[in-house]
Amino acid sequence: MTLTKKLLAAAILVGSAASAFATPTYVGSWDLFSGAEFDTKPPTYTAQEAAAVLFGGLASDYVISTLGMDAALINRMGWYDQYGIGPSQFAQDYRQDSGVLGQYDVRGDTSAMVMDIALGWGAVNYAFRVEHSADVPEPLSLGLMGLGLAGLAAARRRKAG
Repeated sequence: MTLTKKLLAAAILVGSAASAFATPTYVGSWDLFSGAEFDTKPPTYTAQEAAAVLFGGLASDYVISTLGMDAALINRMGWYDQYGIGPSQFAQDYRQDSGVLGQYDVRGDTSAMVMDIALGWGAVNYAFRVEHSADVPEPLSLGLMGLGLAGLAAARRRKAG
């Protein structure tokens, strides 16, 4: 096996190891109907914001699924209740807020955590935490850069010889 092929194989292995670190971790779930009652004018939460309220951190720390606790099933969707309309699935960061900003108070407003028409629907949102700092760990990115430089040197040596 030539040096170039060996370097390419090593880069693929390092790259797949880096992606393994970015697997989201299941942290919990909530029923859409678990929030404050709609007539108290609760917040209009996106599914990611509701996860941050329940499990801590920032909304951007989470990905949401409506399909279950298995990370392989993450669909980046959330169950929302729409004021005066009923439950629907929308993107995990969806927001409809037409009345007072931040309040679930006008027909069509959405929230991923509100006690409204969704009673008994079984609309469950599943939250997964994503560690942003682990997406590409520094030692692995340095290793990838080193492999790339070694590949360039090997190609240059091959051309010269």
